[in-house]
Amino acid sequence: MIGIFYANVAVSIALTGLIWTVQCVVYPSFVWYQTPRAFADHQRRITYIVGPLMITELILTILITATTPLWQTYASAIILSIIWLQTGLIMVPLHRQLAKKPDSMAICRLIQHNWLRTIGWTIKAALSLAVTALVTL
Repeated sequence: MIGIFYANVAVSIALTGLIWTVQCVVYPSFVWYQTPRAFADHQRRITYIVGPLMITELILTILITATTPLWQTYASAIILSIIWLQTGLIMVPLHRQLAKKPDSMAICRLIQHNWLRTIGWTIKAALSLAVTALVTL
């Protein structure tokens, strides 16, 4: 059972590192290659990395929240829900828009909206570490 806590920390840290890289390097570089193919290729490739990690994180968060009733686990679940909602309702449509017709304003919106996920995953990683420390020490 302790393994799920370590797995959750690993996935949370991986997603946090990935989102900071996307926020600070990948999205800002979009202004330099505004072709539909570049955006479609990014969306396709990043999905292979982010998709399995996000699904794994969701499963682990549900398991941990169901078995470990701490405010940190509930906070993690709420943050993850916000991340998923923002991803599905805002980020995916923006990526699709850019894959059809690149637009500097859409890139700016992508960068601005992504800050919520960047901060959310950072806080979630810290909460995952805290919960793991509480249950293993």
